[in-house]
Amino acid sequence: MDGGVIVVGASGLVGNVLWREFSPHCRTIGTFCRSEVPNLIHLDLRDQEEVRSVLRSVRPDVVLCPAAEPNVELCEMDPIATRRVNVEGLQNLITGTAEVGAFLVYFSSDYVFDGIHGPYSEEDACSPLNEYGRQKSECERMIAAQLDRYIIGRVSGVYDWEKQQKNFVVRFIECLGAGRSFPLPSDQVITPTYAPNLARVVRRLVENGHRGLFHLTGSRPVLRTEFAQLIADVFALDASLIRPVPTSDLGLRAARPRSAGLKIDKAQALLDFPVAGPREGLEAMKKERPFQLT
Repeated sequence: MDGGVIVVGASGLVGNVLWREFSPHCRTIGTFCRSEVPNLIHLDLRDQEEVRSVLRSVRPDVVLCPAAEPNVELCEMDPIATRRVNVEGLQNLITGTAEVGAFLVYFSSDYVFDGIHGPYSEEDACSPLNEYGRQKSECERMIAAQLDRYIIGRVSGVYDWEKQQKNFVVRFIECLGAGRSFPLPSDQVITPTYAPNLARVVRRLVENGHRGLFHLTGSRPVLRTEFAQLIADVFALDASLIRPVPTSDLGLRAARPRSAGLKIDKAQALLDFPVAGPREGLEAMKKERPFQLT
């Protein structure tokens, strides 16, 4: 990776851990879009000329793209605006990546599946239930059709400390720590993914020259309620504040897959270290607590 790496969306949770994982090993540039972040450069995926200009200037060997509009409900309510980022924006990045001859790593989602017959392998057909899943599935097809050198990594339930407090684990800890009850779906399966472990997996796959479609999650699918109980146990929180409810009672606009667990056998077979399971990830997160939640 003599030309280095650019992390598109380094201001977000996954982007930040990727930036920190790759930085000690090669020249690593990170980008932000909405809010300026020190040491990162501006890049709006919706601006085709800016995308091409930045990539031509940086001339990376590898483009890592965790950047997206990840709000599932917003995608359902405003598919046109969110597609400008998630689909049209990615097309701009594909074009720019091809022009500079770089390798693309794109992050997709377990929401490309309907959740009826999970857990899923990479060979299972996509059948998304909601707009976010449809956008991700379309992006996967675009990459496979236009690029030869890429990794598509499907993830699920990514968590770690983040100041924005967006991911499920941080919100859960903050809520129970404040003594408030936390409603969560009792009938959804996810595959919790500890973000630093995800970044390590990605770096190893890239360095070893692997390409194609991979599931890059934690090692074991679990019910959201089981994961919540585990968080409460690891962080010594009051599990009685967990309020399990059926997904149908949550008033969500976007349908959610119920059993969308992902199998990681393909990626694990290529690694010389174990992918973290739910407890291992939470224990590591507990040791690395970098700031006080407010």
